[in-house]
Amino acid sequence: MNKKFTIVLSVIILIQMLISCSSLYKKNAEDLKKIDIFPNRNDVLETQLDTPSITKRNILIVTATNIEASEINKVMQNKKIVLIKEHINKKAITLGTIHNHNIVSIATGVGKINTAFWTSYLISKYKISHIIGAGVASGVYSNKNKFIKIGDVVISTQTVSYDFNLYKFGYKIGQVPKHPEKFKASIALIRKAYKIKTKNSISHIMGLIITGDQFIDHQNFQEIPEEFQNAIAVDMESAAVAQVAFNFKVPFIIIRGISDVVNNENNYDDYKKFIRKASINSAQVIKKLIKLM
Repeated sequence: MNKKFTIVLSVIILIQMLISCSSLYKKNAEDLKKIDIFPNRNDVLETQLDTPSITKRNILIVTATNIEASEINKVMQNKKIVLIKEHINKKAITLGTIHNHNIVSIATGVGKINTAFWTSYLISKYKISHIIGAGVASGVYSNKNKFIKIGDVVISTQTVSYDFNLYKFGYKIGQVPKHPEKFKASIALIRKAYKIKTKNSISHIMGLIITGDQFIDHQNFQEIPEEFQNAIAVDMESAAVAQVAFNFKVPFIIIRGISDVVNNENNYDDYKKFIRKASINSAQVIKKLIKLM
């Protein structure tokens, strides 16, 4: 009898402990909901943009680094930071407006893979009507382009990956199978960009922008195929933006400020010194372009 009583008593105590733990768990869960671990961010994952129209575009602006993105975000209004919870690091994007157009701004991280991944993701999540590649690039002196300097803004007519090579399979250097030799920017956006007038004598130059997964200096620039020696600038992301835009049939253009010139020695030092200035100039030209859209 005593043994049965002991067993019953033990079961009752166990049940009470489980009930107590359950209540404590619910209380802690409610308390955790009140804690904002990102106090400066609006964690609104389900924010959606309206369907774009002629008077209100949904524009994705893609940069590589936080410095570059911050200058874009400074010219935006009605800003809201949104976290992407599905991502391992809870990637943040910024939603806002410029001249009444909806803007999605992101710093993808450096390189073509990061850029292609996030550009594709945001196109699929939001109703993106146009894409602008922003930030900085390294200028290139050439026979056709002898006057480029730090602070200028380059605008793409075409982009291509100089380090993609299936030449032995019958493709041009830089050409991805089932894709054009080079990715052409939107003619409509190029025409609008051509009309832009800027203060402070910011020169903007149009031409070919080439992309590869390495930072280019005056030494390794010599390794770039001769086909691309007439490029006006080189970076690590633009061709990825262009390829994704091509596949999703979204008009794109690249507008980047020159932070350094690859033909100069120690251009990496210039990059570190002038990345902010170049990013500001890129953002100012982009703001003017969006006003014309």
